[in-house]
Amino acid sequence: MSMDRADIAFAVNGAAVSVNVPPLRRLSSVLRDELRLTGTKVGCDAGDCGACTVLVDGDPVCACLMPAASAAGTAVTTVEGLANGRLSALQASFLAHGAAQCGICTPALLVAATALLETKPRPTETEVQDALGGILCRCTGYRKIITAVMDAGQFAGEGQHQHQSLHRDLDRRMPVSGHAVGSSPVRLDGVPKVTGAEKFGGDSFPADALAVLVIRSPHYHAKFDFGDIDGWARSHPGISGVFTAADVPGKNCFGVIGPFADQPALAVGYARLRGEAVALVAGEREAMLDLDLSDFPVRWTELPHVLQPRDAQAEGVALIHENRPANLLTKGFVERGDPESALAGAAATASGAIDTSYVEHAYIEPEAGYAYFDGDTLVVVACTQAPYMDRDDTAKVLGLAVDKVRIVPTATGGGFGSKLDVSLQPLIGLVAMKTGRPAALAYTRNESMISTTKRHPAQMRATIGADAGGRVTGMVFEGDFNTGAYASWGPTVANRVPVHASGPYVTPNYRAEGRAIHTHGPIAGAFRGFGVPQATIMQETLYDELAGKLGMDRLDFRLKNCLRNGSETVTGQRLDSGVGIAECLEALRPHWARATADADAFNDASIDRKRGVGVASCWYGCGNTSLPNPSTIRVGIVAEGAVVLHQGAVDIGQGSNTVIPQICADALGLPLEKFQLKGADTAISPDAGKTSASRQTFVTGKAAEKAGRALREKILRFANVSDRASLRLDGSAIVIREGEATRRIDLASLDGDADGFVFRAEETYDPPTLPLDAKGQGKPYAVYGFGAQIAELEVDLKLGTVRLIKITAAHDVGKAINPLLVEGQIEGGIAQGIGMALMEEYIPGRTENLHDYLIPTIGDVPPIETILIEVPDPEGPFGAKGLGEHVMIPTAPAILNAIRHATGVLVDKVPATPSRILAAIREKEART
Repeated sequence: MSMDRADIAFAVNGAAVSVNVPPLRRLSSVLRDELRLTGTKVGCDAGDCGACTVLVDGDPVCACLMPAASAAGTAVTTVEGLANGRLSALQASFLAHGAAQCGICTPALLVAATALLETKPRPTETEVQDALGGILCRCTGYRKIITAVMDAGQFAGEGQHQHQSLHRDLDRRMPVSGHAVGSSPVRLDGVPKVTGAEKFGGDSFPADALAVLVIRSPHYHAKFDFGDIDGWARSHPGISGVFTAADVPGKNCFGVIGPFADQPALAVGYARLRGEAVALVAGEREAMLDLDLSDFPVRWTELPHVLQPRDAQAEGVALIHENRPANLLTKGFVERGDPESALAGAAATASGAIDTSYVEHAYIEPEAGYAYFDGDTLVVVACTQAPYMDRDDTAKVLGLAVDKVRIVPTATGGGFGSKLDVSLQPLIGLVAMKTGRPAALAYTRNESMISTTKRHPAQMRATIGADAGGRVTGMVFEGDFNTGAYASWGPTVANRVPVHASGPYVTPNYRAEGRAIHTHGPIAGAFRGFGVPQATIMQETLYDELAGKLGMDRLDFRLKNCLRNGSETVTGQRLDSGVGIAECLEALRPHWARATADADAFNDASIDRKRGVGVASCWYGCGNTSLPNPSTIRVGIVAEGAVVLHQGAVDIGQGSNTVIPQICADALGLPLEKFQLKGADTAISPDAGKTSASRQTFVTGKAAEKAGRALREKILRFANVSDRASLRLDGSAIVIREGEATRRIDLASLDGDADGFVFRAEETYDPPTLPLDAKGQGKPYAVYGFGAQIAELEVDLKLGTVRLIKITAAHDVGKAINPLLVEGQIEGGIAQGIGMALMEEYIPGRTENLHDYLIPTIGDVPPIETILIEVPDPEGPFGAKGLGEHVMIPTAPAILNAIRHATGVLVDKVPATPSRILAAIREKEART
């Protein structure tokens, strides 16, 4: 029996250990739950992601696949054993190169790379790729990981830094000027990521916490009712309770956009999608590990379902939500000029239709967290992108006042939009409320994939026209976006897409409509771009076709039509400054010339393999569309002489824990090394808004700049000096110098406030936008980011396979606050764009794990050359713009355009898998 136990002895990180566990218990569970070595992560429990990699007698092993009995007598090394009190050279190299972003996969990569370096101290890129090929990373794009491993030998001395000395040495890579902005210091939260000390959602469950399991619908649409739940619970020792919608004390409805909120925490009588939660089972951890839920007393009556928008809108189809006729959630609309007349009079037009697929976020950390009561306050400790939104929805569902719910974000192992929506927060909160015990839940990979949001599949059609001189004169676009069973971010997608579907180009006559349509499919929500990546595929592939009809070079055609300072967008917004798309395209010109020449030369000599080069551009409005989205930052100086920054912008790997302090440091005029961070705990830090929409560097960064300047002004006013004075912290004193005059203020002599601040400032920033009118005219965003990319690739005409050769990316970031982190964002975004273009297709019921659902591995991402363009926007902090979403938008269309350049065919169903590429080639051959 699995419950039978045995004493199993082995060594871990040089120390002898003995555990009494079932022999078939996973080694990963033993390390994490029995030995509390939580640096070993669990991302799939199937050997697909590699996050649980440890060394067993020096060899990398997936600990989730090794039974504890097999570890008997072995020597196991986890990430905690690499540092031995001091960072290894490899760990130091990871920090220096920015190879850890969210950090969830970092321990496994370090462990596997350590084994490689033992035998090959100076590995080649291919050897690194082979050694790390079984470990998935969703954030970095792998390029900095490869560089960090190859360069580890250079850090042999530096790796001997004590952990804290790396924190104290943050200015070692600062420019001579000493400014934080524009430098790339070691990220402030970097050391815990490489030592395994970082605590993610599932890493700190209380020992006495009840384990929670979720009963979910196996059907797309079904009626259900329960049998004898109480009797079933009594027949299973260790179960503390079973909870259904009848136990929910508040309003059993949540949603990220209040007026559209429609999703129950636990379904009532009917399930609208596969994976919907209908009941919770809570019990002691050991009992729950072996609990078989197959006999849980729920009866299902399967009902008709629709999975495609066209079917959902067919006449006579039942409504998924009674208050939404034709299963239409909402639509967005932008119109300017007379597009029909413009297209009728155009010298050339291009028309097309493209469909895209569901795309899974595939963050390596499944949702996890625990909840408990602190007095009469519910505390939820979990991974998230939006703690204040979690607080409000959890309070509503559980019938609590918002000040009686506290959200404490853990480190978040990737999010990309899906961890904006609440998932397990109200569920574990309900169990804690009903039992009086802490309650913990970590989703399995399967339930994470079936129950959380996806990128919207899109069915798009468009026509673009241009005059004989190559100027675009008009465009029409329409897209149906499958928003699934519940609203989530469907309204945002429907409204953002029409604003952006023109691309960063002057389009005087324009109409675009985006529709979010309900089906019984997976809920589609936020995913890096809110529908803009899909629309850009449609627009940019048509731009290539139109350039061909006009006999123009594809890059020149884009340069002729791109927005510039003084241009008006399709919403009538005049962009007076900060428009950097032309600079991006111009920066690509020499690379374009070289790449196209290389492809021509290769193709002249090759028959079965052809090379192609593609280009695509992007623009993206930073922040919410024509809606308020303020951020508040609090910063102060304490009597001990430290700057304490309440940094509420959740860092999901993008770097806000470093970038926001960099901005604040320069605004205040004190060095970054003096800063201490307080995280996004809703009980202690102001609301810095959600981590999405490429808003944190821009919006929260601007709030940090304002707060830093306000704090500086208070100190200068106290010292009665001008703004030309300099500040310096010296122990528990602040030294103010102006010219030859110096004043020293003993901070300990000043009265502190309730937070311990002797000087403090708190500032809020909300971007200035204007509503869109009935025709979508207005000022939807205060700041836009721009970018363009070139994809070089090779297609095997007999197999339909694609080999990427290089991506060159030029992105206008306004001001690169931290160039190394900017490069990491670009490379990570490109990797996700590669997946969207070539392999990622979530199919409900078929690809609900990381074995059948494919994301790029370390061998799939080619060399990436990054060109940072800095066209400052006066609205941004130090001129900076947002970045996180822009970086993946051009990748897929550039790849599709390169495939067409190589083969002569455009794949109109994305991803462009080998079978689809071959089918398109065969269809072309049949026509000729």
